Amino acid sequence: MMKRFVLATALSLGVSWSTACAEPSSPPEMQYQPCLQRRPSLPRELKESIDQLVEERMRHGRIPGLSLVVVRDGKPVYVRGYGSANLESGEPMTACTRVSVGSTTKSMTALALLQLVEQGKVDLEAPVTRYLPWFQTADGRGSGILVKQLLSHTSGMPAKSLLEGTTDDGALERRVRSFSQLSLAFPPGQGWMYSNTGYAVLGLIVQTVSGMPYEQYLANHVFQPLGMNHTTFGPPPEATGHLAQGYAWTRGNTRPVPMLLAREQHPAGASTYSSAHDVSRYLAAMLAKGRGVHGRVITPETLHQMWQPAAATSADAAYGWGWELGPMSGRQAVYHDGSVIGSGSMFMLFPEDNLAVATLANLNGPHQQELAKSVAALLLGAEPPPAPPLVYRAPSTFVPDTSVWQRYVGDYVLHIYGRMRLYEESGRLLADWTYTTPTQVLELEAYGDNDFVIRNDLGINDGMNVSFQGTADGQMLLLVDGQPLGRRL
Repeated sequence: MMKRFVLATALSLGVSWSTACAEPSSPPEMQYQPCLQRRPSLPRELKESIDQLVEERMRHGRIPGLSLVVVRDGKPVYVRGYGSANLESGEPMTACTRVSVGSTTKSMTALALLQLVEQGKVDLEAPVTRYLPWFQTADGRGSGILVKQLLSHTSGMPAKSLLEGTTDDGALERRVRSFSQLSLAFPPGQGWMYSNTGYAVLGLIVQTVSGMPYEQYLANHVFQPLGMNHTTFGPPPEATGHLAQGYAWTRGNTRPVPMLLAREQHPAGASTYSSAHDVSRYLAAMLAKGRGVHGRVITPETLHQMWQPAAATSADAAYGWGWELGPMSGRQAVYHDGSVIGSGSMFMLFPEDNLAVATLANLNGPHQQELAKSVAALLLGAEPPPAPPLVYRAPSTFVPDTSVWQRYVGDYVLHIYGRMRLYEESGRLLADWTYTTPTQVLELEAYGDNDFVIRNDLGINDGMNVSFQGTADGQMLLLVDGQPLGRRL
């Protein structure tokens, strides 16, 4: 999904510590234990530097609440919350507060799939149809997709974002069967495209081969052995407490956003709720070469393979199996970010330094991701990168000549981001964006005849600048923040 510049109003940042979390109900196969806060074991001056940086960056990024994880030498050394989990109730963010983490779930889905590979139940070189015989795409090329290509986003499965869907037991299989209506973006193995749909297919393979729901498999074989006792798919079982309210920054305000659930996209990270406490155990196990507090979840050899480049994503970065790879603060990092409506996360591992850093925040955007990178830089003795610039334009006072908009209306193809239909309605320029399901309506607020800003009540791409450019062959380009994103049909 394109970067979302979601901002928030300045907040008074409280700091919170927690000693225990409420014990949720759980499947009989799992025994949940209270979430216990470890005492910090970083030097006092380093802790103070981290706290100052986090609080400054949260104010700058208008983040209501954030929790931080630092794991060093296999042990959580700093796990804590800052700010508010819920602005309306005043509940603080703690190490035990559950946040919807988003696509950092992909590394967990990859881990589950590779467990089945180690057991000889799945062959990475096999086509998807060995495990889902009915699987196909509209162009007939789906039968050529190999399992390993789904792990690395090289399958050609198109990029789509599912915001809300169904939650019954058949949701995941129905979703994957619906891909028979999609065409591949490129032949399998001949390109790279970040794909939520591909990870939905992986999740169904896990579910089919294991003979149990995807969610139950991960609970039994990933979360339980790692001691992630408060990680759930969908909202936590308890009705109240220790659950962050998600927020969006739109039209100059911080607004609570609804909880969006879609079980058919759980493997890609639609609604995985976890806490800083649980994430610290997950990252500690990754640094311990796959061994968690209650046993091993993956062999060191397989984990090593997950962290090998499978496809280049830029000049100096690559994607492995469920993880991104690239340089940060002068070190090689293994990382992944997560973005959903109202929240986000960033997981970072520096294996050679035996260090991991993570952030979980209840407002999504580049600021919480850059904050994780900045904390890591402090811990590695490097200079933290600058905070991303705040781009906020006050409500427009421009009175548009709506007849000018006829130059721009029509259907646009947005490269990998689906299609967008621009139209005028009641004096507003609107866009239906098909990249998301359900389709989202974005408003293009006019600041000039060819100067617009995206507005959306969920904060989707809110604040991004849009303009249009004619071409020599008579076509019309749609530009986002000055870069061509699509072309009118």
